[in-house]
Amino acid sequence: MKLFTRYFLLLCVLIAAIYLTCKHYAHSYPPEFYTLEQLCNFHLGLSTLLLTVIAIVNQKRPKYTGFAFLATAILRFIGVGAFTLPLRWHEPTPPLSDALYILLPLPLLILLEALYTLHLIRNENHRH
Repeated sequence: MKLFTRYFLLLCVLIAAIYLTCKHYAHSYPPEFYTLEQLCNFHLGLSTLLLTVIAIVNQKRPKYTGFAFLATAILRFIGVGAFTLPLRWHEPTPPLSDALYILLPLPLLILLEALYTLHLIRNENHRH
């Protein structure tokens, strides 16, 4: 199985676990602005896009794979900032549960991208 496919499947399992965990806590702390499906689709779409960018950079310019990871991490934070921006204008106060459902999966997803990048760099170093 190709490396990208393996990490994409791991990403899907991770998103499903995040969804089920959020669904469990949604009874006590329901999201007010976004649905859980919207939040998980956002994380899945953004992570898939960023893993694809890292894979393409690794194919075209393997020496710049680490820089691609840094750039995608910055893009992730910009995307999360843009996704949470409507929460700031929510009346009367921004819902904390929505912000938590957006921000809590971030370390896991960044860790997955970091592991994928390290795997690509290690494979590239072993080839030479």
